[in-house]
Amino acid sequence: MKKKYLVSAGAALALAASLGVHRALIASDHDDGSQSTSQNSMNLTDLYAFREDNQTSNAADAGNLVLIMDSNGHTPAGQQVFFNTGGLYDFHVSRVAAAGVNTAPAGKDDVIVRFEFGEPDQKQQQTITVSAIKDGQTLQSTGGKAVTTSFSASKAGKINQNKLKIGNSEISVFAGLREDPFFFDVQQFFKVRAGAAGLGPKATFNPPETAVDGFAKQNVNSIVLRVPIDFLQGAAAEPVFDVWETTTIR
Repeated sequence: MKKKYLVSAGAALALAASLGVHRALIASDHDDGSQSTSQNSMNLTDLYAFREDNQTSNAADAGNLVLIMDSNGHTPAGQQVFFNTGGLYDFHVSRVAAAGVNTAPAGKDDVIVRFEFGEPDQKQQQTITVSAIKDGQTLQSTGGKAVTTSFSASKAGKINQNKLKIGNSEISVFAGLREDPFFFDVQQFFKVRAGAAGLGPKATFNPPETAVDGFAKQNVNSIVLRVPIDFLQGAAAEPVFDVWETTTIR
């Protein structure tokens, strides 16, 4: 699959996505170390968050935030894998006032956007149920049937871009396989670590032009959400958000 993400924020635990001010982020280890193949579908890899116009350079897109959740890492090229039908895939959003931009994240769930998936059909598609818990009120999406994009459909360029409504806001959703955008020279990392621990010869990291991507030709399951910023804001129209993601088995 072709890499689709131009900006990486690389955080599975927390990052700040602001409308103009950026806060510190905490990087993930990219792999939570699932204990079985069946549970790899719940294994988070990375989180990306950016304002849409940062990618398109279109001023009309400044009102949208794009959130991307990647999971099910180490999927071999050409292999169809599915989202867990018993799982909850959640984006969590905390609102931050401009005056509090330098304060530690509070971890408060002002908004949760939740994704649930049905059993695969004969086309290897899964239905997508999207809901939001906003200020304690649960909102269900409307606007028709949303489905994932299968591997074969994606290869053929037939992408399902689902348009739904939550409350009075329109959202766009994609869910399916993408090439893992994370770049990491895995083998050299272990050589450097062994050398630092006195368990092997001293080693240094390879320069970017010779580093080897340990995740090349591997795929992840991606959930891509485009959501209006004003849907996430409260009455104070907060200009900054803390964003993190979780997966949960029901």
